[in-house]
Amino acid sequence: MQLFVAIFLVSFAKGQPTPFIPLTSYSVLIGNDVLIPCTVSANSAATLIQWQFTSNSGSSISISQSTTKYTLVGDSTTTSNLTINSAALTDAGTYRCSATNSVGTGSDSATLTITGIAPNVTIPDTSLSVQKRQNITIACEVTDALPKETSVLWEFRANQGDSGTVISVDVNPTKYQGGTVAVPSLTILSVAASDEGYYTCIASNVFGEGRSEQAFLEATGNAAAVTVSPPSQSVLQKSTAIIQCIINNANPGVTEVLWEKISSGTTSLVIVTGRFNGSTPSLPNLIISDLQPSDQGTYYCSARNAIGTSRSSTGSNLIVTGAVPNNVQIVGATTQLVNLGGSLTLQCAGQGDPAPTLSWIFSSSTSDATTVGTGTTYSITNAQRTNGGTYVCRGTNSLGSTDSQGVTVDVQYTPIDARTDAQKSISAAVGSTISLVCAVDANPVARYEWYRSNLLVSIKREYTFALSSLALLGSYTCKATNSRGSVELRYTLFED
Repeated sequence: MQLFVAIFLVSFAKGQPTPFIPLTSYSVLIGNDVLIPCTVSANSAATLIQWQFTSNSGSSISISQSTTKYTLVGDSTTTSNLTINSAALTDAGTYRCSATNSVGTGSDSATLTITGIAPNVTIPDTSLSVQKRQNITIACEVTDALPKETSVLWEFRANQGDSGTVISVDVNPTKYQGGTVAVPSLTILSVAASDEGYYTCIASNVFGEGRSEQAFLEATGNAAAVTVSPPSQSVLQKSTAIIQCIINNANPGVTEVLWEKISSGTTSLVIVTGRFNGSTPSLPNLIISDLQPSDQGTYYCSARNAIGTSRSSTGSNLIVTGAVPNNVQIVGATTQLVNLGGSLTLQCAGQGDPAPTLSWIFSSSTSDATTVGTGTTYSITNAQRTNGGTYVCRGTNSLGSTDSQGVTVDVQYTPIDARTDAQKSISAAVGSTISLVCAVDANPVARYEWYRSNLLVSIKREYTFALSSLALLGSYTCKATNSRGSVELRYTLFED
């Protein structure tokens, strides 16, 4: 009987409330809602139920009513269910449910852990190929990240097993684009041989990082390997010179061939026109026809394709040989004398490469220019008046011709009677005017003297007088004289 009374008294004794949270710890995926229930048992009804949150950093707040972050549901005496809306990382910590009655306050607590998902990173195409100097985009897809990824970066390895190098997109904007949270794919501009290798896309959030498989990028294509041949050559003027441009390993094919010439330290682009031909992808050789001295120099060939332009490291030296005949001269004075029936030899010399052949050209007032001989000398024997005129020595080789200054050959002779028979006897009437002409052919020019009865009457070639009387009829003599001799011409004047 005493035991029963004791139990009865304990059962009905008043005490502080006892809150109860079913679990000691809760977890929620970030961004989701989580419910933490609290039930209160008490012999004397609770008059107040409230919540307190202490973050992992140690700060505390009281939760006494519903807000956008918290929702409280209960009767304020026996239950209080707390819902944390859209859980964030800052919501992680300890949640304490406290109940108060007239006796005192009791509490229970539970911890809340916020969970998430590290990014899932994939590269759809892990084997890529691109021609050098072209652009390429390596696609990167980031999924499942909770919360959303906060950074994206790329690693590059030239070879598998190498330590990765982070690509600094911001530092090299002319080389890379993308590689950001907004645009995770990486674009490589003007791909070079050094860009060939393995690429990894990495995305991170607060819960970790995701790494893609490695993608291998192959940089294809080659600039041409260019050489020229021969290293040196000597070619005669006016001939044709061919300089070979040998192009190898171009991938893709060559689209343009250019030639440069260096002469006396000056570099100039060869314009392929006129005497210059070739310099095309199908015929890269340079062909120079009608070679001129100005074409001499060292020639370099360049070949261009989509990868770049390559220039031959050494040039082809073109030496232009040969010379048009020059210094063609006839030895001696520009005027040379020979007596009628005499002999004269003219001598000519000239230079050129190839050595010129010499020919002799003659012209006169009565003869057009004509070739009269060949060789270094031209001889006149038994000189005649027709041999007098201008002689030119002409030097000729494969490059052209050059004429000497002309030499005048003067065939000199004693005056010669050049009259007809009719001119020797002249009829005349008294009172008429008489003109007697001393008709001689002379070289040099003759001097004239007219005599009548051994009396000098005139020193002109033409003697004119009036026949005033019959006494003036008779014989007249013209004496023509030059340095080579003289001749006398007799004229008879009789009455008409």
